[in-house]
Amino acid sequence: MPPARPGHRLYSQVAARANHRCEYCLAPEELSGKEFHVEHIVPLATGGTDDLNNLALACFRCNLSKGTAQTVQLHPGGQPVRLFNP
Repeated sequence: MPPARPGHRLYSQVAARANHRCEYCLAPEELSGKEFHVEHIVPLATGGTDDLNNLALACFRCNLSKGTAQTVQLHPGGQPVRLFNP
């Protein structure tokens, strides 16, 4: 059993929901050799919360690539579309 540490229970919930796969690229966590990151879909800095529905399991590459991005404008006046959709 892993040592108790802040956030481990939350990590366990998010990882179980994602079947231990990156929720962006679907890479299996077991192949990385490290625990994936629990990241905010809508960043805290832009009004996101710590609610489970706003958390995603992300491999290092996807988490780094996403940064604080969440939407993109397809064309002037168009509807914003999510860049990442776990």
